[in-house]
Amino acid sequence: MVVASHGSAGGQHLLPGLSLEGIGKHGVFLFFVLSAFLLTRQALRWPAGRRWWPQLGAYALRRVARIFPLYLLVLVAAWLLGGPGLGVPIDADALLRHLTLQQGLGIYWSIPVEFLYYLWIPPLAVWLAAPLPMALRGAGTLILLAGCMAWFPAAASPANSDQLRWYLPVLLCGSFAAWLATGPAPRAGTRLPVADLLLLALLLLSTPALLTLPADAWHREFLGWGIAWGGVVLAAHWGRFRFLQSLLESLWLGRLGHWCFGLYLLHLPVQALARRLPLAGEVQAWLALAGAVGLAALAHRWVERPAIRLAAGAADRLSRSA
Repeated sequence: MVVASHGSAGGQHLLPGLSLEGIGKHGVFLFFVLSAFLLTRQALRWPAGRRWWPQLGAYALRRVARIFPLYLLVLVAAWLLGGPGLGVPIDADALLRHLTLQQGLGIYWSIPVEFLYYLWIPPLAVWLAAPLPMALRGAGTLILLAGCMAWFPAAASPANSDQLRWYLPVLLCGSFAAWLATGPAPRAGTRLPVADLLLLALLLLSTPALLTLPADAWHREFLGWGIAWGGVVLAAHWGRFRFLQSLLESLWLGRLGHWCFGLYLLHLPVQALARRLPLAGEVQAWLALAGAVGLAALAHRWVERPAIRLAAGAADRLSRSA
């Protein structure tokens, strides 16, 4: 969604005649919800006891290894290239601010948002797993959500802000969905592909060009996207997508899942190169997508995977000591 959106913004349409500009932000919101869901679900499974720090240390190691090695490499490359960098201009001061999560220019805006929310997940999981009535824990989380919306109203959010506070409703919905997923799944109803059809309708209705709306029409609907994507993730967890899940479980989409962070960080310069080719915009779009996927696969093979394996070994040793 992000690649398609940025491509359309530069005249590279994956679907001939249809601009997908604007859906990239919706894709990032899906990533926020999915990330919060998966990590909160893991934290809810941490064994209770006095020795909590090994689990927390293992969690921190894994999160740093997942984000920073490739992020550091991309930022340094952008700084060394100068000018537009890898799609986002980075000087020495900006390099330091980005690495310390104080700034997120261009597509990097989501990195400090995502990473800083990692700090929220352990205490939130402790609350959600506390030996208290379920209604009380749920009410406390909803009060926190309402407070975030009141203190940081979505209408006041700057475009592509790198501040976590604006996106807390989206991320909290992902964590809340993880807590709901610990309970029993609701009884399956109709055999019709209702969930698949609802998701397709959501994607169609959120494509601004189809409704002749501005590209950023839905970009500040944080709670709405949190609830919508939270529902999608829960439905997937409960096995409600008959057709989508068979597609997502395919070998190549599984690999694409491993490469997605590199694809996010590296697609802009590939799209910029493709625009220099004397080809139709649609051909440029597909060539740019193929090139960005290939570059992301290499980045995962030589940068991300070694870092993740190294951190995983250290994290496992910490976890066993808990």
